[in-house]
Amino acid sequence: MIMGTASNPQTCDECEGTVFNLARDPFLQRQYPFVAESVLKMCASCGAKYLACKNCGALLTRLNLWVDVHSVRDTCPVCGWQNPQITKWIA
Repeated sequence: MIMGTASNPQTCDECEGTVFNLARDPFLQRQYPFVAESVLKMCASCGAKYLACKNCGALLTRLNLWVDVHSVRDTCPVCGWQNPQITKWIA
């Protein structure tokens, strides 16, 4: 799964929105242990939720309650930082 466009990885993959607000989602926190210790951003246009990179703040991966391990990205497309908690969850 690729977030954003080739020219701007900071766009929503659902609606191509570019404005994101900090979010809190107790359901995602219960479903995925790595969400509680991460920054969650929500697209202001459509409500899609993304984890932010702890290193640079870029959109790391999109999350919802039905996501599977094959659609979760553990490496930031902007700075290359790898989230060890997501890597462990994927394995």
